[in-house]
Amino acid sequence: MTAPELRSRDPAFLAALNIRDSGQGDVPVVLANGFGTDQTFWNQVRPWLERRFRVIRFDWIIDPRHYDSDRYSRVDGFADDLLAVLMALNLPPCLYVGHSMAGMVGMLAAKRTPERFRSMVMLAPSPCYTNHPGYRGGFDSDQREGVLQALGEDDRAWVASFSPQAVAAPADGPAVAEFTRALTAMRPDVAFSMALTVFKMDLRDRLDGFTLPTTIVQTRDDIAVPVAVAEYLCASWPQARLEKAYRNYAMEYVRSALPVIVAQLGPHDAGALLHLTGRQIGMQFYPELAAGLGPHEHDGPRGFGEFLLGLLHAEGDDADIIATGGDVLVSQRAWSLIDGVAGYHPACLRALVGLIEGLLDAFDRRLAIEVAAEPGTVPGPLIWTIRPRRLAPTDDGRFPA
Repeated sequence: MTAPELRSRDPAFLAALNIRDSGQGDVPVVLANGFGTDQTFWNQVRPWLERRFRVIRFDWIIDPRHYDSDRYSRVDGFADDLLAVLMALNLPPCLYVGHSMAGMVGMLAAKRTPERFRSMVMLAPSPCYTNHPGYRGGFDSDQREGVLQALGEDDRAWVASFSPQAVAAPADGPAVAEFTRALTAMRPDVAFSMALTVFKMDLRDRLDGFTLPTTIVQTRDDIAVPVAVAEYLCASWPQARLEKAYRNYAMEYVRSALPVIVAQLGPHDAGALLHLTGRQIGMQFYPELAAGLGPHEHDGPRGFGEFLLGLLHAEGDDADIIATGGDVLVSQRAWSLIDGVAGYHPACLRALVGLIEGLLDAFDRRLAIEVAAEPGTVPGPLIWTIRPRRLAPTDDGRFPA
């Protein structure tokens, strides 16, 4: 009996993985987080997925009672755990989504049991984080050793320094706070052991033979994984395709996420997910964007129109603002962010609409916004109309506050 088969029958081990199985669909989607995060990493997209798929998520072993530093000194130990999850739940072929180190974990598991996977999405994967002749992994050997030494000497100081860089967000923002929480949940010796495995791994000689249909999503400004790594993987896997992303500004997630989601889920379902995700991101990042763009002179529709105009100008879009009675119109000549993106579909526009709606919700929920766009395959002129929300009275005749 193999190691994954043994672990799939061990109740204590499975309990330590904190496996969660939810959703309404027949097709299983397995979500695997990367180093320094837990399954809450997927919280923003999980509700939508659960309405359409069977959603499986779990946590890697970090409990010192179950963590074996020898077994987890190789990425294969994590691949054993992934296979144990699939075996314990007796899943049909799944869509696997792996972030960071979990991408390579999925690759190793799929090579051993390809029948358990139907396709794969890897977010910022890397077979090797160290630079070598002809390969740019992200760190020179001295840089890598410096990172590990800093973690070993003072894990709290290392987390405080590393988290804002890894998330690419302000140090006092909610995204950094959540990443810091997950990192500090690990006991320092466990965190150091996992970091040794991840930062010192070199799986370049094990990439051959991986044939699963795969989409790689790679940010352009990742502090640990340069785009060259994703290009290296795509050159090694002819069946893989690469989507490059931006992270510097809240809106720029659309450049990578939209075409991938539309292609995999279809325009109707993708549009719903993109609208929901965009709205959540808009609500979350409004304080950061408002602080970066500076104060506006007015409240109400005019105030949000000024905010939206400043945001569009910051993105390089040509836009004007027009006040007509109580309404404010913002005319956007084109959606320059999506220029040059292969696979654009009109359903992608729903992400931008959701994002602007989320920003408006955070600005003043008593306002409403509508957008008029010319139909076509490339987003053309957009007219945003901002006005007071027309509230319906409640049963007792009062209007909501």
